Amino acid sequence: MAGYSMSVLSLAAAKALEIARIRLNLTARLPGLRESRTPDGLLLTPHDLRTGDPTIAGDLYRGTFSLGGKRLDIGAHSPFNVRAPSPEWQDELEGFSWLRHLSSADNEISRLHARALVADWIESRGARAHRMCPLRTKARRLISWISHAPVFLDNAEPVFYQSAMRSFGQQIHSLTRSLAMTGDGESRLMAAISLCFAALCLSGQERLFGKAVKLLEKEIEWQILPDGGHVSRHPGVILSLLLDLLPLQRTFTARDMAAPESLHRAIDRMMPMIRFFRHGDGSFALFNGMGLTNPGEAAAVLALDDVRGQPIQNAQHSGYQRLEGGRTVLIQDTGMPPPLPQSGRAHAGCLSFELSSGLQRIFVNCGAPTALGENWRRAARATAAHSTAAIGDSSSARFLGGRMADFLGPLLVSGPHQVHVAREEFGSETVVEASHDGYVKTHGIIHVRRLSLSRAGGKLEGEDRLTRSTGAQPFSMRKKQQAAVRFHLHPGVSAEPSRDGKAINLTLANRERWQFAAVGGAARLEDSVFLAGPQGKAPSRQIVIQLEFDTEVMLKWSMQRIMAGHAEIARAGEPAAHDERLEKDMSS
Repeated sequence: MAGYSMSVLSLAAAKALEIARIRLNLTARLPGLRESRTPDGLLLTPHDLRTGDPTIAGDLYRGTFSLGGKRLDIGAHSPFNVRAPSPEWQDELEGFSWLRHLSSADNEISRLHARALVADWIESRGARAHRMCPLRTKARRLISWISHAPVFLDNAEPVFYQSAMRSFGQQIHSLTRSLAMTGDGESRLMAAISLCFAALCLSGQERLFGKAVKLLEKEIEWQILPDGGHVSRHPGVILSLLLDLLPLQRTFTARDMAAPESLHRAIDRMMPMIRFFRHGDGSFALFNGMGLTNPGEAAAVLALDDVRGQPIQNAQHSGYQRLEGGRTVLIQDTGMPPPLPQSGRAHAGCLSFELSSGLQRIFVNCGAPTALGENWRRAARATAAHSTAAIGDSSSARFLGGRMADFLGPLLVSGPHQVHVAREEFGSETVVEASHDGYVKTHGIIHVRRLSLSRAGGKLEGEDRLTRSTGAQPFSMRKKQQAAVRFHLHPGVSAEPSRDGKAINLTLANRERWQFAAVGGAARLEDSVFLAGPQGKAPSRQIVIQLEFDTEVMLKWSMQRIMAGHAEIARAGEPAAHDERLEKDMSS
């Protein structure tokens, strides 16, 4: 165990104790809660904001389960007794979120099929299986069953109905036991949400209600940050939680019960953060585990945003900055690593940024893959997979590996200890200067990045400075340092060097054109990969500037819009208006 920090060893000890308690079948459960009573029936069903697809219901009926990025044809076999193609597939299967597709079909075949699958799970899995699966999966299953109970309970035989009610009681009991043995994290908040749904929607759960609400308040208090972000710093977690918190808020109203004030406040803070992370095309910025955005889910959440205000620009608690000029959006990671237990999906992308113009994304991070395996997930977390500077072949953060990673997960165990951010708003531009010390321990280097976006949005200027830390250790004082500053391009962007070779011309899908130029290093085009597309990974390009230096180096670069796209011309109404706006953009 030598070489691991005390925080890692402490987490490992807690995990070992949790496994031991599960194997010994100890009866720990949510403090103060006695054995849960088997519900007599369903009082109401909350509205699931995740939309269903009747076409997928047909696939399920034919034995095709496309889950977690993997497709498996099982024919007439039980999905619960086949070998799962991936852990993600297994978790999604056991979470039953696919019940929404059967509900959306709204026909007798889908109802019979849903009933058969639920009965199959009850018979084949039993109490032992749902004790051993992850807490988040148990929580998702309970929410899915409650939200879509009519599809398998309506007109059901009394024997099946009672069997389903007993299973509801067993699942509640299993959740409360797991909560007593599971550390902090998103899964605990999901479990609190699911128990609140159970207390509100199932009969005979009066004992559960008070404890579930207290747990919900506790988890919201520390997991949802003052600016509305999540403690994990994963942008997608906010969307996922809101898809459950918003229906829960309305379920309290439907039961004529007062929802906790902390729930209302959390939703009010989180809604602007959904807009904060969105580019013009609706996709979320690719930071700290974010992959493909489900546009339907984001739209469903924003449809319930009563305020519909502008997104905040300075999310200092979450560690992000947003700069807007005209139709240009820049989002930057300026935060510290999340707490160790919540760092399993965090990336080494400090000071990386993404840039979009209208509906067109330009600079991106590679994004988190969903079904490409652990090697791709590990590569996507490296600094080189982000639009920022990397020193040598190393990342600005280190991840847990080997047997300890197999036990605890691939946690981010070492990264920047200090990130300084200064933001200034001028009449003609917005400037953000940030620095991090993620390379001080390994290379004695501090990275400072300055970004300046014009108000009109047609010009972005940047500076990247790599400088020796005054506290650098002698072993890191090498004569020469190698670094690379990368700007990953979205697959929809075509790039080619200018005729004089001093710049790189970028053409977006709508024919809008930008020009990238650098002073202090030669920019060249290299191959890259985009991991957050609808079809999985897609080939793309990246602008790379290699640097070599002794004690300090400064790279200055700029992005200039040189031609508006077709969509902008169409919206302008007449050429004169377009030309005037383009001239203003270029002059700014």
